[in-house]
Order: sequence, then C-alpha cells, then structure tokens
Amino acid sequence: MSLLSHGNDDGRTWLHVLSASELPKYLQQPNQNCRYEYLSSAELLYIQINRNSSDETCSQADFSQDIEALADSISPNSIVFEVRFNTGGSNEETEKITKAIPAWFKSVKNIYIVTGPPTFSAGIIAAARLKYFSGGRAVMVGEPAGEGLTMWSEGPRFTLPNSRLQVKAATALHDFAQAHFELGKTFFPNLFFAVPAGNIDVDFPVTLSFQDYFPGMTPCLRPSLRGRITLKLGGKNIGIMLAGIWFVLTGLIPLLSISMADLNLIMAVLAVATGVVLLLGK
Repeated sequence: MSLLSHGNDDGRTWLHVLSASELPKYLQQPNQNCRYEYLSSAELLYIQINRNSSDETCSQADFSQDIEALADSISPNSIVFEVRFNTGGSNEETEKITKAIPAWFKSVKNIYIVTGPPTFSAGIIAAARLKYFSGGRAVMVGEPAGEGLTMWSEGPRFTLPNSRLQVKAATALHDFAQAHFELGKTFFPNLFFAVPAGNIDVDFPVTLSFQDYFPGMTPCLRPSLRGRITLKLGGKNIGIMLAGIWFVLTGLIPLLSISMADLNLIMAVLAVATGVVLLLGK
C-alpha cells in the first residue's frame, strides 16, 4: 500500500491510502469538468462530465468536437457515460453531445449511464436526454439520482437580511419525464430541447464500497459486471425468442403433421434451453 501525503495550511498532513495513480477512474480527476478515455483492451469509451459548464479544465464545445472526431477512429463495444458527481450547470452546454453520442457511435451495443445521489439539475437532464436518444441501448447503472425528472430550478440569488445567508429562488419548471410545457411556468428553452425520457430509474444497481475503492476499482467498469448486465438485458430477449419458437413449433407440428427423426428430443432440448436462458435473464 502506498501513501499519498497532502499538506494543509495549518501544517498538518493527511495520508491517503491510495496514490493518485491508483485512484478509481471515476475519482482520478474530480476537479475536471469533462474528460474521456478509451480503454482499448475492453473496447470501452469512458466519458465523464462532472459539471455542465466550461472553464479552464474543459470547454464543453471542444469536448463535444473531440468525441465526434474520436468516433471516426475507434469502434467501442460499449460506452460509459458518467454523471455520478454532476450537480448541474447549464443544460445548453451538453445539449449537443447527449443527442449526438448515439448517432456518432451507431455500432455500440450498450450505453451505460451512471448516476448517483450527487447527480442533480443539469446532470439529471444530461442523463435523461442521453437515455432518450439512446433508445433500447441505454442502461442506467449506479444509484438513484438526487431528484426526479420534474424539478424547479433557475431563478435569482439573494442574501437574507438578518442571517446574511445566501439563498436561491427556483422560478422555472423542468419536465424531462413527459416534456410537458406550460407557458409562464416552464423554463422556456425546454420548448426546444426537453424530451419525454419517462424516468432514469436504475436498471442495474451499483453501490460504492471500500472493497472497490481500496484496490482502485471502478465498479461500473468491471468486466464481470458488464457481462452480468449484458446477460440480464440480452438473456430475457433471447429467452422470449426461444419461447416463441417453441410455442410456434408446438402448434405447427400436429397441425401440419410434421414428422422427423428425434423430433421429441429436439423439442425437449429447446424447452430446456429456453427455461435456462429465461432464468439467467431474471
């Protein structure tokens, strides 16, 4: 175990159990608004947006262009879109990339969208838009976001006269569940970019634990986890398809007086395979 020392202004030093290079991928650059990394061995594109805004660490417009250019040079099997620590910002900053990623990477099988309790406001909207435009390829992973798809935001900040506390008034409604628009209440730009995402409920729960943190593991990137997700999502569809084949053959065989060697054995094997796949897909 290596220790990483950090000094405070008062002279005290904190020791971390991991060095900067050993930190889990989702914690390696927490102060950078956006970043990506292509993991060629896993054929996986990892995209992390920690804040829906542009600063010296990240221009969202340039970032979007970089991802678009990357689509011409790589062919990932999966994409992980991480907004677990995204507390918000400007919806417009990620409007393009959340719509375009599914179009840029048409051959990608699964787009994993990672959320967590700190995911709020524009972070939630980014997840909702990507889920909507990804269609059946979207897989929600992680923990539930900090609020739902219908929320109040925007509005001015002001200081309370006696306590001197700063507060913000939320004056505009956002609806990314049904994309309902009500003039005078709904945030007006949503007329153009709100989508009826339905929900961003977690399909595959992944909680953070010290058991993953200590060896520097990023839970949502574990090959075994991605395999289980694929099995869970794909197994059910395959099972239903096999069940459909079995029912059709069961009806056609007596109806058309079909006769062939080992027909009963074939039907029995098909029934067992269907049952196994359906059970694994639960």
